[in-house]
Amino acid sequence: MFENLRKVIFFLIPTGLAAVLSIVGTMLLGLPLPYVASQLLWINLVTNGLQVIALSLEPGEEGITRRPPRNPREGIMSGLLIQRTILVGIIISAGVILNYI
Repeated sequence: MFENLRKVIFFLIPTGLAAVLSIVGTMLLGLPLPYVASQLLWINLVTNGLQVIALSLEPGEEGITRRPPRNPREGIMSGLLIQRTILVGIIISAGVILNYI
């Protein structure tokens, strides 16, 4: 369950971060906003709706019981996950801004 929760978080947060970064990026470039609020809601519904349900109901990985226990102080967002989240958010945002231009 913990690993599935991590997958869902890794899928959701970069897309939200990319939306924010693309809005801020276009504003800094002096361009009009790339989408209005209703378009952003539609994008979130289409891209995150069914996929998140599928990720959360995904069966457990093979051999998970043979792994050593994780550190109980380890949060859901590890350092590597935070770095990957930021990187993916920046890449998606750059793609949005370049396509918009």
